[in-house]
Amino acid sequence: LERLDRGKQEDRPPVVVLYDGVGYEGKSVELLPGDYNKVKLTQVRSVRVPAGLKVKLYSVPDWPDNMLDDFSATDIPALPRENNPYNGPDEAPSFGLRVKSVKVTELEPKDLHGVYLYAEANHTGHAQFFSSGQSYVFTGFTRPAVRSARATPSSYGSFWGGGEMLAPISEAGGDVTATPNITSLSVGSVCDPPDHCGPHGTCIAPPAGCSCVGSWMGDRCDSQMADETSVVLCEANEAMVGERLQCRFEPRRSGQPIKTMTIYTRLLLKEPAVGPVRPGLLNGSAITKESVFGPRDEDGRVFPFEYIPFSSASKEMGTRFQAKILGRSADIFTPEIAVLPRCDIDTTIKVACASASVPVGNTTRCTVVVNAADGSALACPVRILRVSAELAAVSAVRAKKKQRVS
Repeated sequence: LERLDRGKQEDRPPVVVLYDGVGYEGKSVELLPGDYNKVKLTQVRSVRVPAGLKVKLYSVPDWPDNMLDDFSATDIPALPRENNPYNGPDEAPSFGLRVKSVKVTELEPKDLHGVYLYAEANHTGHAQFFSSGQSYVFTGFTRPAVRSARATPSSYGSFWGGGEMLAPISEAGGDVTATPNITSLSVGSVCDPPDHCGPHGTCIAPPAGCSCVGSWMGDRCDSQMADETSVVLCEANEAMVGERLQCRFEPRRSGQPIKTMTIYTRLLLKEPAVGPVRPGLLNGSAITKESVFGPRDEDGRVFPFEYIPFSSASKEMGTRFQAKILGRSADIFTPEIAVLPRCDIDTTIKVACASASVPVGNTTRCTVVVNAADGSALACPVRILRVSAELAAVSAVRAKKKQRVS
């Protein structure tokens, strides 16, 4: 009968077990994967989560945003986990979580990267999972019951105790005999290539999943968040209405150039729209889009974009851009730009030279004046003006021919 009962237990599907006592004692509730809007426990003080399941605990019904805690494939002997000095059954504090609703989900085996620990030999019995990229410290009370262990593909682990490694854990796995002396467990993985995560990351999900340290982020842990030392530079400090002025955003952190991700940074026009009339447009980069639509977010070290002014109402030099990092205004350097009216429509251009005739090989100074239709002089960017000596010579020849004909 005992053998048959043990067989039935092993054939049962894995379940999450909630306890109202610490150390997996007291009244308990078993939960299969699903959503539960009611828990028959006043307090939850410990929880068993078998490998392959994830549980989320909520303080009110209907699973709103105020989640108390979540656990993924590891047993917790005392709740809450933070600031909990509980070290054993002799210290019975009044800790616990008032749980009103629970979500239990099943994890895909392909998403689990790390080490399985089993309560029985030959990879049998209650299994717990410890994710890659972390070190787990155990006390006498929190040490898991382990008689065998194995690692997932491209992952590895090692048991430590007394300042030395007691036993490695490989994909093939094996039985564990040093249980009483285990004080910690280290779990890691190897990505492809091995240096995929660089010096600022740890491989946790082969072949290319990284966990980044500190301020580093990105798929390969080679990007950082830009700060207010970043700069915007443009090719000129003036632009005509409708002209495409080429600019670029250079992300920096503490004054040093960095690689960053556009999803965390946005450049916007500083001047607000007046009714339906917009002061201009920023275009050509994901860093300038105003909604989820537009170019796909990317990472990089320089982000070129275009500034196209629509109105010259404010001709004075002034800052035209504002930056937001993580949704907050950032006082980065942006150039002052004067917006000028168009000087290529309804205008007259006069070229006046100091000398009417110039000997071959000599030079003379000429002045180009651009006037609006009302005769007023216009400020015009030099880069859009071109004076051709050949055209001037042709015009002079044509004028002489006309004089001869007349």
